[in-house]
Formats: sequence, structure tokens, C-alpha cells
Amino acid sequence: MARVPRSDCGPGPALPLHARWTAQLPVGTAGTLTGDPTADRRRLDAWAERHTGGLIRSMPVAMDEDTELVLAAAQTVRTRWLRPFHETETVPDNGPWQGRSLLGLCRATSLLDRVAVAETLDGPVTVLKVLGDTGVDLHLVMGTPDMTPSQVLCNGIGTLAGISAPVPGDRLPFGEAGPGLRVSTERSRTPGARARCPHRPLPP
Repeated sequence: MARVPRSDCGPGPALPLHARWTAQLPVGTAGTLTGDPTADRRRLDAWAERHTGGLIRSMPVAMDEDTELVLAAAQTVRTRWLRPFHETETVPDNGPWQGRSLLGLCRATSLLDRVAVAETLDGPVTVLKVLGDTGVDLHLVMGTPDMTPSQVLCNGIGTLAGISAPVPGDRLPFGEAGPGLRVSTERSRTPGARARCPHRPLPP
């Protein structure tokens, strides 16, 4: 959206957009800012809610009377997991919810390459790939406790882009192999290796 200010000479575009470019945009994509932050905020929030199916109800951008242009893109994806998660009780070992009994999501797979650990400049990151039924895959990334959220995100994206070579689950060493990931042996009624959520007994 571009702002169109008003002056003594009447309305005039302060930041004109090429007509050939705007003509190729889908209907409802381009709009005009008025210069009134309150009114423009309502319009942008309505745009965000409309183009995300109500998943995002406000435009995450700061605005004031000097705002000349707002560029935004919205994309929503709906999919179902090929192997569904199931609810389980869990007690985190660390973090802000350490020691609390919580309801979480869990799943198991015999495909050990779904999980991998990559060494980055900021430390190791664990990446778990979850397949959807629409060709959309979800990658869950976990870093070490001393990493900032931006470091975890950047290193996760870098790992998926091939900057860091991840070691797949079937080649990881025994013990603490990566953030949130432990490789061990245990008794089982069925043969074969599996990647799954750890079982932790709940506190009495």
C-alpha cells in the first residue's frame, strides 16, 4: 500500500506505483494508505485477516504519519501429517516449564533419517522432518539452551540450505547426540531402531 497525502493543491501520489505493475496484481492486493495511522492500521489488519483466513488478525508492522509504503506478503498452508501426532503427558527436563506436568504431542518412526544433527558456528542444532500429505514438509529445529531464537532459526535455515552438513539419525553416536536428542539401546518386543519421544515417568 502506498500513501497518498493531501495538500493545498489537492490529492497527489507521494510514492506512485507503476500502473503496468499494479495491473498485473490480483484483485484486492494493492491499496492506498491515507496518512491516518489509526485508519490505516484498521485497513492493514483487515488485509492480514482476509489474506490468511483469519489466522493472523493484525499486521505486524509499526506505523506512523510518516509511513509512505507498506509491503506485505501472506501465505497460509493447510496439510495433514502422513503419520499423525498423538497426545501424551510430558515433564520437561529444562527450560521455563521444567518439572511441570504438561500435555504434549508425540510421534514415532522407523525412518531414522527424519532426524539429524548439524554442527554450526553457534553450536549443534537438531532438525526433525515431518511429512505432510500435500507435498508440504515441516522442519522442527532445536538449538542449545544458550542459543538465541534468531540463531536457532538462522542455523536451521542454513542447514536446510546445505550450509551445514547434518548427520542423519542412523549415524549419530550413542549418548546425547544433539539438542533434545539422545541415542540409546533398550529392550523391545519388536526388532529395529525407532525415533520417538522419550518416556519419562510423571512425578508422584
